[in-house]
Amino acid sequence: MAGIQRATVERGIQKSTESRLVLYIFPALGKRPVADIAPLEVLECLRKIEQTGKLETMQKNRQACIQIFAYAIVTGRATYNPADYLNSALESPTSENHLNLSEAQLPDFLRDLCQMQVNPIGLLMLTGLRTIELHFGSWAEWLIHYTTCNAGSACCCNK
Repeated sequence: MAGIQRATVERGIQKSTESRLVLYIFPALGKRPVADIAPLEVLECLRKIEQTGKLETMQKNRQACIQIFAYAIVTGRATYNPADYLNSALESPTSENHLNLSEAQLPDFLRDLCQMQVNPIGLLMLTGLRTIELHFGSWAEWLIHYTTCNAGSACCCNK
């Protein structure tokens, strides 16, 4: 969406990545030179997360570590990436399929959705936005949709 500021979305992702690193990786490895960190040390950090059952958090931290070490290699601070190839030693998160609505249930669902006072799910359906884009969008952008629907023009709420 043109009005959504990509920089705001990227800042949100950056902040969540930094928070995970500060919480899980930096206490053990944060003060060490990247060239001195061994794969086993990275694995130990990730295993601690894995033992808590937070497999997606572990996977995101591993990916962040891979990117950090890749940058260290490119800038001459390290010669290899100790976070690479650890996926075979770690448990993978299992994806879960969510039930969908049947074709017969869809009209009732959409009618109920349109009658809600606040309708973020309907907005996601109408715009195809990702939830983070909706979260960081400006109120003025969403007000345009709300005004259009309530003015009686063509929209899912008026059918």
